[in-house]
Amino acid sequence: MKTRILSLALMLAVMTTIAHGQKFTISTQWTAQAQFAGYYVAQKKGFYREAGVDVEIEHPSTSQALIPALKTKQDNIITLNLMQAMIAREQGFNVVQILQVSAHSGLVIITRPEITSLEQINGKRVGRWRIGFTETVDCYFKDKDIKVEWIPFITNLNLMISGAIDATLGMSYNEYLHLKYTGLRLTDKNIYFMSDLGYDIPEDGLYCFESTYKEHEKEMKAIAEASKRGWEYARRHPEEALEIVYSVMEEHHIPVNQVIQQLMLKEILRLQLDKPGGKASYTLGRDKYIEVSNMMKQQGRISEITPYEEFVK
Repeated sequence: MKTRILSLALMLAVMTTIAHGQKFTISTQWTAQAQFAGYYVAQKKGFYREAGVDVEIEHPSTSQALIPALKTKQDNIITLNLMQAMIAREQGFNVVQILQVSAHSGLVIITRPEITSLEQINGKRVGRWRIGFTETVDCYFKDKDIKVEWIPFITNLNLMISGAIDATLGMSYNEYLHLKYTGLRLTDKNIYFMSDLGYDIPEDGLYCFESTYKEHEKEMKAIAEASKRGWEYARRHPEEALEIVYSVMEEHHIPVNQVIQQLMLKEILRLQLDKPGGKASYTLGRDKYIEVSNMMKQQGRISEITPYEEFVK
């Protein structure tokens, strides 16, 4: 009886905190899919609520940039890759990182079968996302003096299959998987992982405005910890996590290809590990941050390097 009363008291305390608090929104940088499984799990399993925060998850359109959305909704948290966050600060958006989810880059360059080296795409038509995510490749092309004609896309499958573009950017957990299943005959000479080319830059993390963090530090830390819990639960229970992903996709009227989503979750979880067989740290190390910052400054993409303690919370 004492245990039940204590449990009830704790539950009421959490509910009271939520009732008198405010709702926070995690906005993802893409439509509903297994890339964001940990957040869905944290929400559906009640991890955010248990942490004393009321969180909803929303998705943009595939042509909507997230930084402006963050500016108009100050209490948002957004998923963003590291380089984009650094550029956002350069542009005057004082975002801070509350959680680093990936440890490695999933960015790839995919060429059509007849193009078997990256040197051959010089002067060619290369697909890139309409809303960005290309900073790592921009740096690589500048270093290698590769110049291409960029072709913006929302989806690149038809462009690649038809030959309208000669190569495309993609993610190892998304476009790469879709193209493999289109029947396009791709070999190892058509797939180039940025991580293998010396540009292994961590990508997805959770970010909010510095002002939001200062005002709601307790809640931001709670959201970060509950999100970590969601990702670790997904790692231990991938089948259950996938069922949650499917339900979220169906709620947002996104067609569900279960094979692709299974492979996507597997790859996303792999990219979170510090090394093969290692663990996910969910932390951006100081050395990696300085390495990426120096590269961005040398490339002229940022003019000043934000101190680590000001960027990583």
